[in-house]
Amino acid sequence: MKLLDHNRIYREDGSCRIDDDLYSELRKLAEIVLNTHYANANPSDKDDLVSVGVLKGLELIVKGQFDANRASLKNYVYTGMRNEMTNYLYRNKKEIVLEEFYGFYSTDRVEEDAFFKLDYQFVCDFLNRVERPGKVNDYIKFAVVEGLKDIGFLVEGDTICDSFCLNSLPDKENMIYKADKLVVMFIWEQKEFFLS
Repeated sequence: MKLLDHNRIYREDGSCRIDDDLYSELRKLAEIVLNTHYANANPSDKDDLVSVGVLKGLELIVKGQFDANRASLKNYVYTGMRNEMTNYLYRNKKEIVLEEFYGFYSTDRVEEDAFFKLDYQFVCDFLNRVERPGKVNDYIKFAVVEGLKDIGFLVEGDTICDSFCLNSLPDKENMIYKADKLVVMFIWEQKEFFLS
């Protein structure tokens, strides 16, 4: 038996047959979507994702907006399930998947203690772009890199930071305050990049 066969599910008058077989097929397809796209999801969320997928599949079939000339019913429902599962994770902030983060590629679920790798030159380019010319010195670079490291970033190639320590900063409190603002701006800019 073909999974989600259009001719078996829809009657000639356009109405659909809702039965246990349809539910079983929708569940099987939802599990395929889950294992293909969300295999690394939190185990406690997997049942919810399958349920969300089955409900979306049923909704798409009952609406009757499917056009057999454009795609197979299975592909139509598969795409709807995948999109709904993504929306569920986004709405509930259950999982963040990074496709690219400047040298770091992972489809794994991001854990709270994960390190995001950054290139030191990328951080310097950001600082030179947001600060007035001549205002970015080695102390600011050091304080920003240390701030990024404190919140879980791994900054590679930061040779300048080997020659400083936090206590050696002139006007330490003001420098840290300014660096904290720059770190927040950096994080905000990256968030905007990945959400757009």
